Amino acid sequence: EDISAIARAQANLAAVLLKLRKMQEAQALLDRANPVLAMLGDKVGQHAALHNQRLTNSYWVHFN
Repeated sequence: EDISAIARAQANLAAVLLKLRKMQEAQALLDRANPVLAMLGDKVGQHAALHNQRLTNSYWVHFN
């Protein structure tokens, strides 16, 4: 089991879900992926995931 690949896949799927406006599902995946990416020191993956997490947070502020 490659936890790095799983975390990257979760973050990538979350990006797709953001495009589909599936914010809750995206947020759940990012919540799981971000700590793993940070623990592994995957700066690129973590930066992208944190950006997407900010997008989901922004959505909740503006639309809820």
